[in-house]
Amino acid sequence: MRFPDLMHETRASLLANKGRSALTILGIAIGITSVVVMASLITGFENWLEDSMGLGSARVITVTSQDSEHALSEDDADFLAQSIDNVSCALPQASTSQSVGSATSSSTSSSASSTSTTSSSSTAAASSSGSSSSDSSSSSSTTLQLTGVSSEYFSMQNISLIKGSAYQDNEENQLVIDENAVESIYGDSSYNPVGQTLTLGSESYTIVGVSESSQLLQGISGLCFGYVSYQNMCSVLLGTNQVDSIYTQATDDADVSYTAAQVEGALVARHNISYDEDGSQSAYSASTTESAQESLASFTTAFDALAALVAGIALSVGGIGIMNMMLTNVTERYREIGLRKSLGARPIDIKLQFLSESIALCLIGGLVGTLAGWGGAQALAQAIVNA
Repeated sequence: MRFPDLMHETRASLLANKGRSALTILGIAIGITSVVVMASLITGFENWLEDSMGLGSARVITVTSQDSEHALSEDDADFLAQSIDNVSCALPQASTSQSVGSATSSSTSSSASSTSTTSSSSTAAASSSGSSSSDSSSSSSTTLQLTGVSSEYFSMQNISLIKGSAYQDNEENQLVIDENAVESIYGDSSYNPVGQTLTLGSESYTIVGVSESSQLLQGISGLCFGYVSYQNMCSVLLGTNQVDSIYTQATDDADVSYTAAQVEGALVARHNISYDEDGSQSAYSASTTESAQESLASFTTAFDALAALVAGIALSVGGIGIMNMMLTNVTERYREIGLRKSLGARPIDIKLQFLSESIALCLIGGLVGTLAGWGGAQALAQAIVNA
C-alpha cells in the first residue's frame, strides 16, 4: 500500500468515528497535560529551593568557631587565603542589628544625622528623591540585620543587586539594603533609595545599592537585611575587630569537602588544638552546602517518584483507551478486512492501516496535551508569582 493511500485510509477511518476518536484523543491529551504540568511544577520547585537557599554557591565554605577561647580573627582569614592553595579567597564577617534612626535624601544627610542624635525614638522616615528640605515619618521602626563583609561577598553568595551597586570597601559609611528593608522603611519595595541616607546609631550611611531579598524571607515582617564593609562594621558600629565567621571559597578544580577538611585542619594546627580520642575537635567547623544539597536531593526524590507515578497512570489510561478503540475497530470491521484480503491486501497492509490510525491518535493527543501542559504550567507559574 502506498503511503498517500495509507494516510487517506487513516483519515477516513478516524473521521468515520469522530466521537470515539475525539474521546481517545482527549484521554491522551489529559495524560500528557498532567505529566507536563507536574514535571514543570517539580522542576520549578527544585530551582526555587536552590535559589532561595543559596545552594547555587556550592563552593562556599563557612568557617565558624565553636569555642570562645579560640575565636576567629582577621589573621585567620588571611592565613587561610595564603596557606591553602584550594582556597581562592577568605572573607571575615561580623554581624549586628541596628535600628534605623532616620531616612533622608542625600542633600539633607547632615541634618538627619544631627536630629537623629536628639530623637528619643527609632522611628524611620523617608523623603522622596526629589525633596531636599523635609522628612516624613514612618509608622513603625525598622531594625536592620547588618552583615559586615567585603563586597566580594555578593558574587560569592550569588546575591543579585537590583538597584545601584555594591559598596567600595575603602569608602566610609556606604550601605546596601535588601527589598524587605526598602519596603519597611519607604513603604514600597519598588522605590529606589540609592543616593539617600540612613542613620544607624549616630552615623549616617549612604545607600549605594539594593539587593534581592531571599525568596524564603520575602514578605516576612521584621526581617530586613543590610550590608556594610567589614572595616566599617568593626571601626564604626562594633568598635572591635569581631569575626563571627569566615567565608572561604574553594577553587573551581578543588574538591569542596576535601578543602573544608583542609581549612579545619589548618586552623587546628595554627592554634595548636589537640584532637579528641576519636579524631574529632570541637573548636572549629567548616560547613558547606553539600549536606543541604543532599537533603534537597532526597526531598525532591519523593516528588520525582510522585511525578513518575502520575505520568505512568495517566499514560496507561491513554494507552488503554487507544487499545480499546483499536479492538473495537477490528471487531466492527471484520467485513472490511475480509473484503480487503479478498481483493489482494496483504496481512502487513491490514496491520499498517490500524497501526497508522493508532499513531495518528497518539500524535494528535500528544500535541494537544503538550500545548495544554505548556499553557497550564505558564498559568500555574503566574498564579504562584501573583500569590
